[in-house]
Amino acid sequence: MYSKYSFHRRLTLRLLCIALCACMALNGCSSTSLPDDTLSSEQEETDDSVSSSEDSAYTYSDYELDDSFDRQSAASIILSGSTAQSNGSGVSINNATVTISKEGCYLISGELEDGQIIVDAGDSDKVQLVLDNASIHCSTGSAILVRNADKVKVTLAADSENELSDGTEYQTDDDNPDAALFSKDDLVINGSGSLTIQGNYKHGIAGNDDLVITGGRLTVNSLSHALRGKDSVAILDGTFVLTSQKDGIQASNTEDSTKGWVQIDGGNFTIQSSGDGIQAETNLSIYDGSFTITSGGGAVNGADHTENRGGGFGRPGGNRPDSANGQTPPEMLSQPAEGEQSSSENESDYSEFIFDPDDFDDTSTADSDTTVSTKGIKAGNALLIQQGTFVIDSADDAIHSNYSVTIDGGSFQISSGDDGIHAEAYLNINGGTTTIAESYEGLEAAQIHISGGTTQFFSSDDGLNAAGGSSFELVDGLLVLKDTSSYDTEQTFGGRGGMFEVEDNCDITISGGNLTVTTSNGDGIDSNGSLNVSGGTVLVFGSSSGGEGALDYTGSSSISGGTLVALGSSGMAQSMEPDDSHATLMVTWDEVQPTGTRLTLCTQQGEILCSLQSTNSFQTAVISTDSLSAGQKVSLYTSGTVNSDSQLLTMGTLSDGELLCEVTLAEDVTNISSDGSQRSSQPGGSFGGGQRPQGDRKQRPQQELTIGSSAESNS
Repeated sequence: MYSKYSFHRRLTLRLLCIALCACMALNGCSSTSLPDDTLSSEQEETDDSVSSSEDSAYTYSDYELDDSFDRQSAASIILSGSTAQSNGSGVSINNATVTISKEGCYLISGELEDGQIIVDAGDSDKVQLVLDNASIHCSTGSAILVRNADKVKVTLAADSENELSDGTEYQTDDDNPDAALFSKDDLVINGSGSLTIQGNYKHGIAGNDDLVITGGRLTVNSLSHALRGKDSVAILDGTFVLTSQKDGIQASNTEDSTKGWVQIDGGNFTIQSSGDGIQAETNLSIYDGSFTITSGGGAVNGADHTENRGGGFGRPGGNRPDSANGQTPPEMLSQPAEGEQSSSENESDYSEFIFDPDDFDDTSTADSDTTVSTKGIKAGNALLIQQGTFVIDSADDAIHSNYSVTIDGGSFQISSGDDGIHAEAYLNINGGTTTIAESYEGLEAAQIHISGGTTQFFSSDDGLNAAGGSSFELVDGLLVLKDTSSYDTEQTFGGRGGMFEVEDNCDITISGGNLTVTTSNGDGIDSNGSLNVSGGTVLVFGSSSGGEGALDYTGSSSISGGTLVALGSSGMAQSMEPDDSHATLMVTWDEVQPTGTRLTLCTQQGEILCSLQSTNSFQTAVISTDSLSAGQKVSLYTSGTVNSDSQLLTMGTLSDGELLCEVTLAEDVTNISSDGSQRSSQPGGSFGGGQRPQGDRKQRPQQELTIGSSAESNS
């Protein structure tokens, strides 16, 4: 029999294996299915336990799903101002304090002006509290306090409206309660009624063990966290309006690496938090749901950024996964055939491999008295999103993990005061539709792998940034954090290497999907290591600043498939090295070309090979598509009219275009001026790949460029 937490270890391993597959640039990389043995102890009680996703790790038991009750047989508790009455043998009443001491179902209704419901039953007792138009306020403690039981289930009766609130100060006792609804043991909330909670002391709903919610309409306003399960939070369905002075949803156990996780399988969430919207100390998995999250007041409250900011590990609330508890990471799974998904049958049992929060030596993702983390969605270890609709406005990163982020699907509308999506080690985008309307950097991780989906974003600094890889070492193909005792942490974690240096373990790999990058004052794609494109469509509108480049890599580059068009400045311009089946054209103008300029590459017969209208000014263009090959003669035009409204055309016709030049493509990079003449300089700017002068970006002198008309045509 497996522990109910065994899935956590396996989920972590699954996500890490996905990252490894992405590292090998596999096409169509996607999540593997979990083994069938990830059942909780509760699930063994019934054959009808369900999960909303076949890939979902935690499975909800019948007990958690069952919101039925018998009004005739249930013990009634009728609240009446300052007292109550009950027909239940397991109920004792002392003025306004109602204590439940036996297993059973208790139907609660009426109003308690200043009193408390206490559950103090046996260790094996399961207690169901049915709230049926109940209103409870306690000025000295929790409105409902679960002191002892095996499990307590709070069922919201159909069509009922219920309210719980606590006072601003508690009369402390051995229970250490800190929420309007507080449980020392496992807590389940279900039903179809509504529950409004005012957490005046700290939290709205909190439990020291597991918090499971499978239904209901919850409105929570809290001084601290809205929903908190120390060991775990699992949500299957419901409607949630959460307003909190700290995190909206939190799992905070830092003492056990198999706990501290959050799983959401569905529901509608409106979260306004001063801290993180959703935060898990270890793993965070979202399989479906609708989310509107505003954290830290939104992107407008994002911090001012400088060039040398110290990277992700130095940010508030940023754990660092240590060296896997000193254990050897799992071996890489066998590589699936092309077009084939990884299967759970290929998984080995790595149940003991896990990053232990006890070994993390940075600020915990949990509460801090000195720092407040303001991320939208945050995980301490692995973060997985399979489906859902997300609208996130965050002061810090919108989506963040201290180790890995995997996005398989979903729809995202993001505004961020820092990064749109950030992972310290692996960032894998396999699907979904993502729009980042505002960010400092769009995507950031040591290794970024994009195999599918549609992703477009705007950033004030780098669009894609692969950095911080030198903080890790490869152990059996897996990134594991180095021993940091001898390192300058400010320079080691997330910082940039020295001038012209290749940073270990940094990589950007694009094998599929549609990616559009627009930046106002940074590199379009910046890798402190390698940059490799083997499929998909990549459009980059870089800054016209001379100190930035549309493409910026310190190590190697390659393009073997797909379409890439990168427009940016000439001062740091780099191209892409094609394979034998590809060709790459790099064009540099004498003057900056204005925003809105259309570039069109045609065959000698006038057929469009590639046509794009720029959304930024630019001076250098890099073009490489599957339709370009060595020895091919092509014509380059500006302006003109095309027969489509699409941003990028790879076929069609051009009319009234201005011919700049005709050129025969070379076997490697064809590097020319806009008049067709060969350029003697090699691709690459004065500062090399991914490195730049240090210091504050806003203060660094930039090359003076004059926006003007295109060069004279040479036909």
